[in-house]
Amino acid sequence: MKSLNAKVEEVNAARPEEPTLTATFAHQLVEAQFQQYRRMEELIHRQQESTLALTFPDPEVPTFNGNPIEYWTFVRAFENLIERKTASESARLYYLVQYTIGEVQELVKSCLSIDPEVGYREARILLKQRYGQPYRIATAFVNRLTKGPPIKSEDSSALRRFSVLLTSCKNTLKEIGHLSKVENPDTLRMIIDRLPYGLKLRWRDAADRITENIGREITIEDLCDFVTAKARAATHAIFGNISSRSSLPQRNSRDIKLPRDASSFGIQVDTRKESSEGRNRMNQPRPKCPLCGSNHWLSHCQSFKGKLLNDRLTFVRAKGLCINCLVAGHMANSCPKASFCRVTGCKGVHSSYLHPKSVQQATNQSQENPTSAPAEQTF
Repeated sequence: MKSLNAKVEEVNAARPEEPTLTATFAHQLVEAQFQQYRRMEELIHRQQESTLALTFPDPEVPTFNGNPIEYWTFVRAFENLIERKTASESARLYYLVQYTIGEVQELVKSCLSIDPEVGYREARILLKQRYGQPYRIATAFVNRLTKGPPIKSEDSSALRRFSVLLTSCKNTLKEIGHLSKVENPDTLRMIIDRLPYGLKLRWRDAADRITENIGREITIEDLCDFVTAKARAATHAIFGNISSRSSLPQRNSRDIKLPRDASSFGIQVDTRKESSEGRNRMNQPRPKCPLCGSNHWLSHCQSFKGKLLNDRLTFVRAKGLCINCLVAGHMANSCPKASFCRVTGCKGVHSSYLHPKSVQQATNQSQENPTSAPAEQTF
């Protein structure tokens, strides 16, 4: 009689394919369940992303005005926010018109008359030819970096903006393969010329270390890292601003004592107050004489003094001068100065050189313009 094991071996030998088919089916079933689990997980993840997206503000496409520096920023935003969500070429073209201005918009509008399936692609080609060529972008960056005003010392805000522009230039030109446009000695020197004098000295040492110690050429990345580090230090939250506070102790003016004999130091101290007439004389510039053109007041003019009284008065009135101070710009009734008449007993507001000879003449003069020579008139 055969043993039990021998019988099992006979059964297995009679059905050799059945174990193999069972294992394959089990493997396929597990694989199908795993794939179904992954699809379910991806679906849940997308639903979560959609739910979160509802809480975010809608991203906006920047309006393109034709600046080559902004070309790639505009194109990437338009492709991600408009083109991927719009299947119609015609709708894309109208959106492209909406997000451009000026001559750029007119260029895009010229494609509206073309078949919608072709117009959008033609508009994109025209935009790239006019504003997105690598050499145009590189030239625009070089002009922005080299032709701006010099950065003043301790102007941390301007230095920070300059470092951002350098970083944008480096990243963009590296992406489009035109770093050689900016990485030449002349361009790098013009960029450095915009830095404050102190940073120029530090850059000179940094450039010498790169060329001599490291043994390679200067790159725009070296300059970008240098300016970024200095801008970061200049805008440090605590120690950035060093120009607004003085390190010297402030002394009270009461603590300053003058020596007893000030004249021994070549100093003369006069505590007397200046008269109002002296202050006015120091503050007022000397105009040219309206009669002879010399650099003195009319009251100091010998030609004016040599005239007859009526001729003086006629000249003053013809020139529109104040008959008190003999200066143009106002009349005697609004003259800010006291009477210049030095004739004893005269109370009229007029110059000594216009003092009337008779009472009747004085009355007529006062009626025309409250006024009144010959003592010397000074200012």
